[in-house]
Amino acid sequence: MRIAIANAGICQSRGGAERAALRLAHEMRARGHTVHILTVAGTYSPLYSVDPRLPIHFFPSSFFSGDAAAVNAGSGLLQENKIEVLLSFESDWKHMLWKICSTDTGTPFICSERITPELIERELWHREGRLALLEQSAAIHELLPCYVPLVPKHLRHKTFVIPNASPENIPPECPEHPSTSPTLLYLGRFSKEKRPELLLRAFALLAQEFPDWRLRMIGWGDTQSSLQALSQELNLDSCTIIGPVATSTWAEYLSANIYCLPTKYEGCPNTVLEAMAAGLPIVGVSDCPAMTSIVRNGINGLLANFPTPEALANILRPLLASEKARQRMGREAWHECNTRYSSALFDKWESILKKVVAKNITDV
Repeated sequence: MRIAIANAGICQSRGGAERAALRLAHEMRARGHTVHILTVAGTYSPLYSVDPRLPIHFFPSSFFSGDAAAVNAGSGLLQENKIEVLLSFESDWKHMLWKICSTDTGTPFICSERITPELIERELWHREGRLALLEQSAAIHELLPCYVPLVPKHLRHKTFVIPNASPENIPPECPEHPSTSPTLLYLGRFSKEKRPELLLRAFALLAQEFPDWRLRMIGWGDTQSSLQALSQELNLDSCTIIGPVATSTWAEYLSANIYCLPTKYEGCPNTVLEAMAAGLPIVGVSDCPAMTSIVRNGINGLLANFPTPEALANILRPLLASEKARQRMGREAWHECNTRYSSALFDKWESILKKVVAKNITDV
């Protein structure tokens, strides 16, 4: 097959959509398919590692405004390279730009929604635009089964579900974690929807009860300074809040004991899968559909019933108190990464892409 995978942020962001797009590109190339990457210029240098044998086509920033010349060039690129299927990895209206490029070429278009459709319709785009795009897509990709009900019933026959895959470096055995200086880890964006402040306030309720524990928060985003100020206000000497680490984040997971992501909105969070691969129990909040889909309460982690510091602290308490419980849930998390989220998911991707190319998209 001749595949094009489009994501506007590959040269601008280290987000989950960018990582997943490039992972799929590498996997499909390794299976003998021709893969082209489409992105918007940015720095002209991908922020994730890319095999130099994968051609990258850079669109000008004017593409974001629907520049006719850029869109026409995109259509020409698809025709020139005889692209058989165009797959768009986006979280908002930018899907529409890639779809417009494919319209005149007849290239089948797959819309891969990289975040919960609820957030797309509420904040990132609007329902009318999203539904119009889904109507015109040859197939629709959702990351988790909980998102399928948010696709209109008459379009579900062409909707398929494939979660993100576990990290490539998942160890063959569940890692051991240090019992000294136990660490509660947050790794992700410092942004409103991730709710890192919720975790900070919950830890403040536990700090005196568990003086040996520390909270380590690593990320990037516009709320970092306010989080640091709140930590000082709460007198949390056992809390560290820093920007992206220079070395591999894998070491951070291995040196931690619990991973907590109190997020409200997600697609299929890569950081959670990474933490599971490292054998960490996962803690979240049950009002996030992605977390309730991934975290099996009491088995591979725990979920707070409400997004309040008290509820989150109450669910963290038994894990902070019991190394045995952490080990049991961590082993189950690692096992699920090796099974439910294994690289066999790319077999399904390949099968779906072949069906779309063959225009055999009924009940994908």
